[in-house]
Amino acid sequence: MPLASFDAEDLGLLRHYATTSSLTLAPKDTLFLFQVNVPVEAKSHLYLMHSVLAFSALHLAVIDNHNRDRHIQNAFKQHHEALVSFRESVTEVTVQNGSAITAFSFLILVYTIGLPIVFGFDSETSPLDSFLDILQVLRGAWAALGPNMAGVENGKLRELVRPLPTKRKSCVMHAMGAKVVRSLSHYLDTSPIVEPEHRSTYREALMHWERFFMNSPCKPPLWANALVWTMSVPHAYFKLLMERRPFALIIFATWAIALVRAPNMWFNAWAKEVVADIWHISDKETRKGLIWPAEVCGIIPKNLHPSDCVCWQCREGDPYLSVRDAAAAVLVDRTKGDLGRDSPERIVQPYTIVEQPAFHNLMREP
Repeated sequence: MPLASFDAEDLGLLRHYATTSSLTLAPKDTLFLFQVNVPVEAKSHLYLMHSVLAFSALHLAVIDNHNRDRHIQNAFKQHHEALVSFRESVTEVTVQNGSAITAFSFLILVYTIGLPIVFGFDSETSPLDSFLDILQVLRGAWAALGPNMAGVENGKLRELVRPLPTKRKSCVMHAMGAKVVRSLSHYLDTSPIVEPEHRSTYREALMHWERFFMNSPCKPPLWANALVWTMSVPHAYFKLLMERRPFALIIFATWAIALVRAPNMWFNAWAKEVVADIWHISDKETRKGLIWPAEVCGIIPKNLHPSDCVCWQCREGDPYLSVRDAAAAVLVDRTKGDLGRDSPERIVQPYTIVEQPAFHNLMREP
């Protein structure tokens, strides 16, 4: 996208993306991926740049009620232009455009799941169905990359599709996760809801989730790499999930805990909606495997939680809560939407911010 074609509004959206909305996509250790590498890639691919601006505008619609309608219109316009540009410019997937297509499909996903946050979930008759349909589209888009995915995995956006393993300090959440894995493994072997012919598929998916969860940091935000899990789980498991098989839903609900524990994500409300949906359609036997996500998501009232519960509701005064609140500072209380534009109460304070020189470097022509 030629920078000369940027108007003041486009530049404002790009600045907001670089300084604020990109911070809702990753923690500090992978922030460079979204804050710098994606916009740099977008300079050579118009559809990706429009997608970046659409995401930025939609985020503004959430945090700036004073100008909400204008931000929504900007988001719609940029999203439409992103789709038009993609259809006109992409005729095949190549090594040259593979990374841009990967980032584009990811941002389209985030934009799509952000819409109910702006307009409410009333129109979502089944949050579970809607969320799975969105994930299926993203899986299809990434699968279409075929052999070109290897180029993405070795490029500047590699951590978007294949996060690097890191050593994490063990904490109470990891201990609880290990306990839940043991419990679900026993449940997998003994529960009548589990189809014997699919037991090995479920076991592989459960091990896949365990590796993902144990690699997650104890402190928020935990969104980093969460969506990658849904992209990398075996196709056989995802097929069972799309069929709404009970144990597949149990694993999926357990995965959603990572979304709940990502307070910087302005669309993490999906996790509670999805888990609540799963809980409501499940029978008594299936709910035995849903206890932990139901506790974490607040579906089971706090007074019914066990004494060793590690959800945030039960950890009042815990030092992790101050970290959670700091991570959540990229959010703005929408009830303050009528405050003046320059009111200190309306200023968003992210947990980190891009250095000004980095933004100027981003704006330079290659």
